[in-house]
Amino acid sequence: MWCRLPAPYRARPRPLLNRSPHCRRWFRNNGRTYLYSSDEWPTAGVCPWAHGRIIDITDETKPVKVSDITLEVNDPAHCAKTEPDVANYSAHYVGFDDVQNATTLFTTHYSGGLRVWDIRDPAKPKEIAYWHPVPNPRTPTVPLSEYFGSSGARWDPVPTYVRYRPETGHIWIASYSAGFQILAFTPSAGPTAPKPTGR
Repeated sequence: MWCRLPAPYRARPRPLLNRSPHCRRWFRNNGRTYLYSSDEWPTAGVCPWAHGRIIDITDETKPVKVSDITLEVNDPAHCAKTEPDVANYSAHYVGFDDVQNATTLFTTHYSGGLRVWDIRDPAKPKEIAYWHPVPNPRTPTVPLSEYFGSSGARWDPVPTYVRYRPETGHIWIASYSAGFQILAFTPSAGPTAPKPTGR
């Protein structure tokens, strides 16, 4: 299943923003409409892998990229250090706290785990939290799994969609060996992390 645009934007033709986007999803913030778009490079050891970007599409005839969503490992200057990891740090899927008034972006990055970004200012995204599931060495090895950056002994990649539950403040994800997980923010995420609505 591909990361697709919700119904209001799915059918509209739009300018070519990226020649090979893997995941893209619109959201609104402070009266403007944006698109999160990311590539995918789903293999291990291919630095700097793929990353995401935020594009202002308020005027759909004149899209403007306002920021990049990158991890430190996406910096080509670090490739010599990261390629021996036998890991895959590519961007994959995405989620939001509320697409109609987004303040928080959730991204998954295989071996890079779940990353959470404060996007109250989409031009200046700030990482506020992350989650790396504990590897399970008893996970059976699947043919070519190392190629995709999956190793029960070293990594438990997070490749899935992210669902944020506003009523509880819970984050739903799944990883290769740990499976389905329910997460919650700790105080270290800071004051900008979304709070449960209770409804």
